[in-house]
Amino acid sequence: MDVMKTLKLGLFALLFLVGPNRLNFANDLPNGLTPLTGEEISKTFSNVKDHAQVQDKAKTHATNLWLDDGKFTSTWRNDRSNGIVIGKWYVQEGQRCVIIEAGLPDLTGKPRCGPIYRQGDRYFSVNTDGSIHGIHQLSPLNETE
Repeated sequence: MDVMKTLKLGLFALLFLVGPNRLNFANDLPNGLTPLTGEEISKTFSNVKDHAQVQDKAKTHATNLWLDDGKFTSTWRNDRSNGIVIGKWYVQEGQRCVIIEAGLPDLTGKPRCGPIYRQGDRYFSVNTDGSIHGIHQLSPLNETE
């Protein structure tokens, strides 16, 4: 058996045994992260202001308001543009899900869900491919917000 066939069979066996969603590669997530349960996500993201560094788009910062009635707004900016996104959020199967209603036409109406992890006072939202979507620092909402 040649080396390439051996490598392909080994990778296939690994994927078969552990499943493709269980593999984490070196730069997917930092060490020491604690996954949040669905209940913890609901509690943590209810009525908070979220200062986020979006990892999907270089140098994008967002201020998100997560309300306990399932609504959210996001005011974002980067070197090239800025905007406001409005939508709904909910928890399903231990993941935070968002549905964008306005502000990003290409993503409007498409549910996106992913797990949330905690490390100290920072929270990490994760895309379905295992990459980090955002790094979040939360604070309570003021009554005027």
